[in-house]
Amino acid sequence: MVVEERAARRVLRQERPDLVYLNTVKSASYVLPALRLGIRVVLHGHETGDLVSGTLDRYHLAALYSQVRLVACSRAAAEDLRVVTGVKDVTVVPSAIDADRVRSMALAPLVSPAFQPDRSTVVACGTANVGKGTDLWIDVAARVHQALGDRCPRFVWIGAAGVNAYKASVRHLGLEGVVELLPPASNPYPMMAAADVVTVPSRRESSSLVVLEAMALGIPVVAFDVGGIADELGEHGILVPSGDVDGMADAIVGLLDDEQARRTLSNAASRRVDDNFGVGAFHRAVAGLVIEELGLDEVYPAW
Repeated sequence: MVVEERAARRVLRQERPDLVYLNTVKSASYVLPALRLGIRVVLHGHETGDLVSGTLDRYHLAALYSQVRLVACSRAAAEDLRVVTGVKDVTVVPSAIDADRVRSMALAPLVSPAFQPDRSTVVACGTANVGKGTDLWIDVAARVHQALGDRCPRFVWIGAAGVNAYKASVRHLGLEGVVELLPPASNPYPMMAAADVVTVPSRRESSSLVVLEAMALGIPVVAFDVGGIADELGEHGILVPSGDVDGMADAIVGLLDDEQARRTLSNAASRRVDDNFGVGAFHRAVAGLVIEELGLDEVYPAW
């Protein structure tokens, strides 16, 4: 902690900014040095739960939070910041994506053999671990396989690097040929766009870029109701209670059997992203915070 704060102080003395915008609670080492140098601080949290409390508690900032502008990426993240800091006024600036870029990248050729034209595909995307719910997702695949038999879709996880334990679970459940664990991809969007359903089985999420990306591509989303996912989906996806493996399996089966429902969700979700979660709205919100904190009439951001 002391080393981090000394390094932060050195950077701040060299750069002498008027404001420090910290885009994660993991950058909280800058808070104390900045305030001591008379520099205004915005702390924008994208984390929830123990990661917030465990990180911020390291820096002993309890007496200083009233001097910091607190921002969060979702209502769930904002509530955790309120609890940890004791500050009631936390601004919510929703996470955003460049939807046009996502759609453009999705046009690249689909080269993965895991996707077959005569078989439906259910996708999950992200680092395979307990927090992302990879174990729960494999259990969901087993439930769907049990329900549909030969009609079972292919379950593809994009981003499963070094996951021998999960591969063993797939073998143990007899899901070879049903579940495919793929390594991370520099461009996962052609695979996401080829899916019939995108799943988000996370145990915790402050917000989910995968949800927004799938919505932008017009792919129906089935997700556990954690963090800010409900605010992202609105009524344009399917939420099931956190950890409800049977509920997620039932929702997937229902969507695969109802092409009209998939189409309805697809069209509405794509519009929702454009209307509420575009990078333009995010940039304007951040610029507004900077203007307000510095007492400026206007600001000229680099974007």
